[in-house]
Amino acid sequence: MFLPAAATLITTGFAILKKSKNNDTNNLIIGLSIILAIAVPTYAAGFPGSLKTLLSNNILIGAISAVGLHICLISIPSLFRKGVHDDQNID
Repeated sequence: MFLPAAATLITTGFAILKKSKNNDTNNLIIGLSIILAIAVPTYAAGFPGSLKTLLSNNILIGAISAVGLHICLISIPSLFRKGVHDDQNID
C-alpha cells in the first residue's frame, strides 16, 4: 500500500518540477528545500512537545521551506523591481 502512494507522490513532484523554469533561483529553491526536508527532522528530535511534532515531518518542512524561499527569493525581489520601473516612468 505504501509503495504505490510513494510512487505517485514522487511522480507528481517530478511532473511539477518539469513545468518550472530551469534557472539558478528555482534550482536553489528546490535544492535547499530538499536539504532542509532531510536535515531538519534529524535535529528536531531534541525539541519539546508540538514543535518536535511539526519539525519532524519531512514533507511539511520541505513545503514550508519551498514556499518561504520562493517568497524571499522571487516574489519580494520582483515587487521591488516593478516598483523601481514604475517610479522611473513617472514624469
